[in-house]
Amino acid sequence: MKKIVFCNIFFSILLGSIYAQNYDSLVVENAQWRVEYIDANTPWPDTMFGWLIRGDTIINNTFYKKVFRRKFADVYSNVVTEQILHGVIREDIENKSIYAIEMNSIACELVGSEFLLFDFSQDLGDSLYLCSISGMDPPILNDIYYSFLFGKDRKIFSYDPSPVQNFIEGIGSFAGLFENPMINVSSETGYSLFDYCRGSDEQCGILFVSLNILSNIPPITIYPNPARGLFYVKSLRNRIDQISIYSIYGQECQNTLTRFDDKLIKIETNYNGLLLLRIVSDHIEYYLIILSAI
Repeated sequence: MKKIVFCNIFFSILLGSIYAQNYDSLVVENAQWRVEYIDANTPWPDTMFGWLIRGDTIINNTFYKKVFRRKFADVYSNVVTEQILHGVIREDIENKSIYAIEMNSIACELVGSEFLLFDFSQDLGDSLYLCSISGMDPPILNDIYYSFLFGKDRKIFSYDPSPVQNFIEGIGSFAGLFENPMINVSSETGYSLFDYCRGSDEQCGILFVSLNILSNIPPITIYPNPARGLFYVKSLRNRIDQISIYSIYGQECQNTLTRFDDKLIKIETNYNGLLLLRIVSDHIEYYLIILSAI
């Protein structure tokens, strides 16, 4: 009898280990989503945009991946015309949970604060509590199944009541990544995941014609970043005409600084956390994110 009990425990542990190993991570470098917005009340074409996970950062001693929001030239186009830093994202693989911070709210109104974006640890009968579906009774997980999507069999979590859309382990939802899953595509108005790919832009068939990245890009740089009460803004080519410093909530932290003759500007601040700098140089606006800690 003792041997049987031991075997049962051993195989339970083994199965649990195998299940954990089979978990499909979502927060992966170069993961890309393309999302179509369908609106039956507007004329053709519909809107196509995308998400890209690329690059690392550390906020409050926590490791995150950067998430960029992309705009495509037109519906079904593979040409990216704009790209901005939307937020950061991390994954608790042990608990199968995805957490994010948004710079501009889409999923939640918690701009600048971490929130639970997806929870793939749930079992049948569990209630789902996500900020993107707040304001209603929490939906109940009533089915778990597998479906062949975007090149492989993927685990699907299905909830009641409708119109909550199913969630896809390793991808997010059928609505996309940050899109509100409560918006029902079946009503002919809402978000629909058009394509998903893991790879370089070339591997995923993406082409750039212009790019506007909300991050530290030439000819403007910031250092150190993260900063501790003091940082420098440097222009590699042009004079800086204006610097505005905002909190991540959009509130101006300090008076606007104007008309710099030097290409290296020293800035001191008493504010901590994520800061947004709006820098104007030769009538071109640059937006840069820094982490300031007192």
